[in-house]
Amino acid sequence: MVYGVQKLMLGQPLYQDPELPPFDIMQYTPLYYWTCAGVGKLIGVDPQEPHSVFLLSRWLSLLFNLATVLLVYFTIARMVRWPYAAWAALLSFTAFSQHFFSRSDSLYALLFMGAVHCIVRWSDAGALRRDLWLSLSAILAVLAFVARQTAVLVLVLIPLHLMLLRDWRSLLRFSVIAAMVAALSLGAIAMTTPLSIFCKNTCKA
Repeated sequence: MVYGVQKLMLGQPLYQDPELPPFDIMQYTPLYYWTCAGVGKLIGVDPQEPHSVFLLSRWLSLLFNLATVLLVYFTIARMVRWPYAAWAALLSFTAFSQHFFSRSDSLYALLFMGAVHCIVRWSDAGALRRDLWLSLSAILAVLAFVARQTAVLVLVLIPLHLMLLRDWRSLLRFSVIAAMVAALSLGAIAMTTPLSIFCKNTCKA
């Protein structure tokens, strides 16, 4: 993960053909790398110092994890009393394994939970705000996938939920917005990497 961030900060392509020298492979979709590299450049982290890049990644992961815990609290607090929501949020923090300390898992979890929070808000929002919450949910769901491929789960669960509700209008809106954000994301990736090389790196992760 640190190596990938270093590559971006040094102006090198994140994804290269893993069958050719130097035979490196970046297993995950790029949003976490982009975020770390962007923040690193902004605050002046030296990409030639792996320890500094690692600390940057650790701090960002901690902030993402804390934000995820807050989202868990605010989501559950809409349905149960606040002490129970607080306990659920604290338990969610204890569920973070070492994979969430300096990897894309931390950003993926935050965006995943953000998509869930938005769909919960959509379910009890007034007519004027329902479309906004649904749109935000679709955007965050796709961004979660751009952070880590595992987030394909939320891109299945939310449409399935809408299908079970027989809310075809909302399902169509979610699908169209998700497709548009996915197309923009693929376009951003394609600007620096052939999609065939991108798939060689990420499709088997």
